[in-house]
Amino acid sequence: MNLADIMEMDMEVNETHIMTLSRDFQLSSCETARCRNLLETLRTDTHCWLFDTPVDPIALKLPDYYKVITNPMDLGTIGKRLDEGLYQYMEQFEKDIHLTFDNAMLYNKEGTLIHSTAKKLKNMFIV
Repeated sequence: MNLADIMEMDMEVNETHIMTLSRDFQLSSCETARCRNLLETLRTDTHCWLFDTPVDPIALKLPDYYKVITNPMDLGTIGKRLDEGLYQYMEQFEKDIHLTFDNAMLYNKEGTLIHSTAKKLKNMFIV
């Protein structure tokens, strides 16, 4: 199939074609299970709920949040990405886990519950 053929397809066919191609580049079922187990292990921590949903800077009155955190991430989003097969490599999953905790440590001062929990969970996380 050449570029001209792809351009002639209607949008729905293009989307189906792209989805089919992307399925070829997903974690194996074994890798996905390993990632799920790692997420569940992290979630056994009493304070892990702090990282389960995206930060809502409006509700939490954090007007500078997006100035400090340019690439937000949370464990709930990571779980959804796993469910949708969006990770192609274990390193992508690992990067998002680290990003979640790095963001928390960057935004929250050392000595706070969020910072110390993020540090503990990041150190606990091993792929």
